[in-house]
Amino acid sequence: MQGMNQREEEFQQKSQELDVLIDDVEPKIRELSIGEINQAVCGAYTEDCDEVCGGAQCLTSNGKVM
Repeated sequence: MQGMNQREEEFQQKSQELDVLIDDVEPKIRELSIGEINQAVCGAYTEDCDEVCGGAQCLTSNGKVM
């Protein structure tokens, strides 16, 4: 039973660390535009779906808008 308690404590600690990370990153993400996200992810500043590298507005994994 001690092993289970230790794993539970580790889980709770990691969960709290993740909560702090999310709280830190979320406001920064809200400031980004779709173009900035696409630039960071694939190198193309576009507000739409880029056929070459995709982007945040793509509805398929191969860079196509349905």
